[in-house]
Amino acid sequence: MLNDITSRYGIKIKHSNGELRNVIDVLEDMYIRLGRSEMIRMFYEMSEEEKHADIFNDARGRKYNGVE
Repeated sequence: MLNDITSRYGIKIKHSNGELRNVIDVLEDMYIRLGRSEMIRMFYEMSEEEKHADIFNDARGRKYNGVE
């Protein structure tokens, strides 16, 4: 679901082989491609989906381990 949301805004979070991209690369794509209102809308969509499923754990394929 997270991949579906970001893809609608032209942001890829995974490589073609299914591996997650580097977070810095994803953030840079967001900075370059999205305006303020698009960014807010994308994060709003994420928050709405997160109410029903853990879209971040699902996208990474594991539970969040916290900051190292």
